[in-house]
Amino acid sequence: MRQRQEAMMAKMKDDLKLSPAQYDSVKAISMDAQAKMRDVFSDQSLSQDDRRAKMQPIRDAQNARLKAALGDDMFKKYQDWMTANRPQRGGGGGGGNQ
Repeated sequence: MRQRQEAMMAKMKDDLKLSPAQYDSVKAISMDAQAKMRDVFSDQSLSQDDRRAKMQPIRDAQNARLKAALGDDMFKKYQDWMTANRPQRGGGGGGGNQ
């Protein structure tokens, strides 16, 4: 899993032409948010809705920090890149079967 994450970060750095400082900031902010989300996800006492509710402020803070580190234009490019390159998750627990 970590190798895939490192590969994705390297691709992002190249595709977005991030400076070393920008790359370091994005990586640090992302790792911090992922650690916090992992803690929430591993809390088995929370319902799925509670987990989602606790993760949203973490995502919001991550985006605010990224926007401050990258600036408006680069943050928009980052968001577009993430949308286009986000790994598709297999399975799913949504019960949306037809």
